[in-house]
Amino acid sequence: MFLNFGHTFGHAIERHYDYAIKHGVAISYGMLMSLSEGIALGITPKYLYEEVKDILIRLELVKEPLMKKEMFLSYISNDKKQSDGGLSFIFIKALEQPEIVKGVKFK
Repeated sequence: MFLNFGHTFGHAIERHYDYAIKHGVAISYGMLMSLSEGIALGITPKYLYEEVKDILIRLELVKEPLMKKEMFLSYISNDKKQSDGGLSFIFIKALEQPEIVKGVKFK
């Protein structure tokens, strides 16, 4: 399940753009959105977001201005990891330390 990091938002991005966006690009933006959510919840350290963003920009997988997660929240409610209690979501606590959190709800 750790390999799904970034895929919840990434799949939402793909659906929003009717799959005209490349999978790797969508997942890259999804990883940044997931890291941002982790920071907001106190799970992910802030430095990690900047490091990953710099790498993804250098690899030309994302560009600024970055996509905003709010554009894709309506698609997440249909995610296969969604249940009545919320979503099982992968956050990153530190390098090489993913964490699955159950019951995540996005606003």
